[in-house]
Amino acid sequence: MIDLYFEINPKQNKIISSPKELQTNWKNISGITYLSKKELYDLSWAGYDNFGFVKICTDNYDTLKKLKYETSIFLVTKSKYKDIVSDNRRDRELNPLLVDNRFSVQLTDKFKLHLLMKYNECISDKDLEFNWKTISGPVEFTSEKFLIFYKKIQKYIQKLYDIEIELHKKIDAVENMKDLLKLDLKISCSEKIKL
Repeated sequence: MIDLYFEINPKQNKIISSPKELQTNWKNISGITYLSKKELYDLSWAGYDNFGFVKICTDNYDTLKKLKYETSIFLVTKSKYKDIVSDNRRDRELNPLLVDNRFSVQLTDKFKLHLLMKYNECISDKDLEFNWKTISGPVEFTSEKFLIFYKKIQKYIQKLYDIEIELHKKIDAVENMKDLLKLDLKISCSEKIKL
């Protein structure tokens, strides 16, 4: 997961914006992401009174749970977390998928388009025999075996979507920032399928 930070008002112990990525250099501070928690929390030492950052991570959980926030910031944070889950699902989908412990495929858009075209071809001609290009090299298929392969790929993709939706539901169910920050947003799913 990417590193996210809340902008805060350290004097009021209040979150003042939704989570965002923080570049290594911020305004006149070089290497801001390498500062200690204390230095980052209150940037008055750098001329930014009533302003600081808190990294969203388990090490900062005690600090984060004490911060006040507006409802609007909480809702935007939930939305940001859903975006992170969706990005994680897309990234996971692009990881190589091991098939029958023999060959690997990567579910790029181009691969999925070719998969669909070959699926349609196999439906109309049950006697096809052909080689299919994979990350591991060509693999021999018959129409029957390829139709099974197609269905297994679709089932895997659907499983990733189902996990994404379940995580979205968990995010929706959370009623406060403290519980939201405890959520595990990982997409856990085996990257192997059997034909």
